[in-house]
Amino acid sequence: MEKRITLPLTAELAKTLHAGDRVLLTGTIYTSRDAGHKRMCEALARGEKIPFDPTDATIYYVGPTPAKPGHVIGSAGPTTSGRMDAYAPTMMSVGARGMIGKGRRNAAVIASMKQHGAVLAKGWLMGLQFALMLENGEYFERTRRADELAMQIKRAFAAKGIPFWVDSPTNQQFVILTPQQRKTLARGYYFEEGAATPRGTVARFCTSWATTQAEVDALLDDIAGL
Repeated sequence: MEKRITLPLTAELAKTLHAGDRVLLTGTIYTSRDAGHKRMCEALARGEKIPFDPTDATIYYVGPTPAKPGHVIGSAGPTTSGRMDAYAPTMMSVGARGMIGKGRRNAAVIASMKQHGAVLAKGWLMGLQFALMLENGEYFERTRRADELAMQIKRAFAAKGIPFWVDSPTNQQFVILTPQQRKTLARGYYFEEGAATPRGTVARFCTSWATTQAEVDALLDDIAGL
């Protein structure tokens, strides 16, 4: 069933939603990933305020989305919800009610959702620009190109003998970097750091429909120079 909701997401509105509903949201949606959630929870533990009023707030699990020239927003796909599992119960305890992401949540988050009447949605943040891209097929063409750019990055890491954490055929590549390699690439690029392994730290490099060939070429040169 399709429903249209004007935010904030009150307890009364949340009670009208059911699993499987398609929900169109209008209003303010806050964006934050694990690093942002960690800072907010640490601030709350110190008795400090966070940058926005969390009461009935909806938080979209997405990273920075800088817009390219001519676009109103950059790549804005949801990240894995489980990254926020350690922080979601705290956010719900101070009033946050809506979460948009992908993937499973742990038992503690589910219990907290039931306690506080929270809602988890799976989906994309879409405006008119993205709706048009889906209708004319441009979105799928751009995502195909993002995969092709990621394969260039994958080949560059492989040629340098840098190990992969997992073998990924997608726009996300997971490699294991030594401390020096991580430090060198961090000077010019943003990448997400993950688990520590005996060989180094897992780093996630991700391309999007907004990534340019010039940006990838610069990264390939720097990988070759490691």
